[in-house]
Amino acid sequence: MRITRHIKPIAIALGFFTSNFALAAELTPVFTVTSGANWGAIGAGNGDLITIFSGSPSGTGSFIQRFDGFGNRLQSSDWYVSADGSLMSIGASKRGDYGIAWRAADGNNVSVYARTFTRTGATKVTTFKVNTSTQPIVYGSFAGMNDVGDTVVFWSTSPGTVGANARLLARVFSSTGAPVTGEIEVSAAASANGAPQGVVVDKNGNFTCIWMSEGANGDVMTRRFYRNGTPLTSAAAANTYLPDSQAGMHIAMNASGQSVIAWESRGQDGDGMGTYAQRFNAAGQKVGAEIHVSEATIGDQKDSSVGIADDGSFAIAWIDDNRRNAPSSQPSVMVRQYGADGTPLRSADLVATPSSGSPAGYTSLSMSPDGTFLVTWRVATPGSTAFTMLGRRYAMDTLPYAQAVYSGVPVSGLSGATGSMRYFKLNVPNGATQLTVSMAGGTSGDADFYVRLGNIPSSTGVDVSSTKVGNTEAVQITGIPAGVWYIGVYGYTAYSGVSLTMTAQ
Repeated sequence: MRITRHIKPIAIALGFFTSNFALAAELTPVFTVTSGANWGAIGAGNGDLITIFSGSPSGTGSFIQRFDGFGNRLQSSDWYVSADGSLMSIGASKRGDYGIAWRAADGNNVSVYARTFTRTGATKVTTFKVNTSTQPIVYGSFAGMNDVGDTVVFWSTSPGTVGANARLLARVFSSTGAPVTGEIEVSAAASANGAPQGVVVDKNGNFTCIWMSEGANGDVMTRRFYRNGTPLTSAAAANTYLPDSQAGMHIAMNASGQSVIAWESRGQDGDGMGTYAQRFNAAGQKVGAEIHVSEATIGDQKDSSVGIADDGSFAIAWIDDNRRNAPSSQPSVMVRQYGADGTPLRSADLVATPSSGSPAGYTSLSMSPDGTFLVTWRVATPGSTAFTMLGRRYAMDTLPYAQAVYSGVPVSGLSGATGSMRYFKLNVPNGATQLTVSMAGGTSGDADFYVRLGNIPSSTGVDVSSTKVGNTEAVQITGIPAGVWYIGVYGYTAYSGVSLTMTAQ
């Protein structure tokens, strides 16, 4: 990406970007995503939200549906990606590229294969074999990807079945598909292993694996590694409650390496399962105490999923199901938001209550860096074994309001006080190669602007800025990725009568 910029000779602090916040809420009502059962979801650094599922439209295999940061579908039909329904996760980069992994017969046993795609759906790296070991792959095919396209795949291999004899392995690949490491032993066969549950990667390529330990009282196990495969931490349990089993675990990580793991814990809240979470810093160490996410304690709060924004705030979705105590009741889909310090931003929100005969299950939450997120879940079709996947889009309460603009159409009459900030956003489609941002006019004062892909400009994230003296400012960014581009207009001094134009071409 090449830029042209003008720099004001007077340096300014960038602490102003947190001003003028407006509380956000649901962005859409409940809508149908597709037929099929959801597996997982991820947010890309350019604002895209991607969900992966099985069973549509042919009833077998794995498929992908994607949405841009404005909620528009990026493809009219679901994309078929694998014949294997065990495809469980997907990674995505800041350009909207994404990678998948799956297991398939290799002529002798079962191996793990991976493939990466551009945002347009074109193949970026053709199918390549992940594992070098020859024992059969018995569980896994979890993939993670970071902003530069590094891909990490996590799986288990064993001479028998999933359990204490399994070796948990991972391997890192560059954006070109070239191996960065050999097979990394996440957990040796001699340990109390179990089933891989996910892998996430930060902007530096450092990654965290999570798995469910073997045994009646399974724990949420986690371990963090450098990009070269050197361990940052030893394997450790994320949960602090040990008497009973933990399951349904899910992990999310932002670009800086902050992560949150959510899971369901049996017996901890006094009745059935409850939803819990734990925060971690970029070094893989726990931050704060374990969080009891679900406010209800009667019945089961389960099938959780989590997403984290660039600022460290996060949201967790789950299913509240009390049919064990009240058979005629119907499960509900819930979501709760948290600040970066782990403090709840609000009580849990009711996402949807399915109609009678259509119980909900298996939430997936995908979050983009700016804090917009999509909650999806499946409902059963009455009288059928088929499923439908529903969804609802939200924005974190920590997300400032950004006014949508159209390419080439000026926004006129802008004014602001000294130190003020106003945000705008433009959806740049596939095929555009250049973004021009310009300001003009103004009867007084001095306004500057800051541009960032996929997120609000902040003191820790600006892709390009124009801070020339006066109100006549312009930058050109070439070789741009598609996605949502944000602009923050800052009042260096009080200004008025300014027009802003963003043009993608």
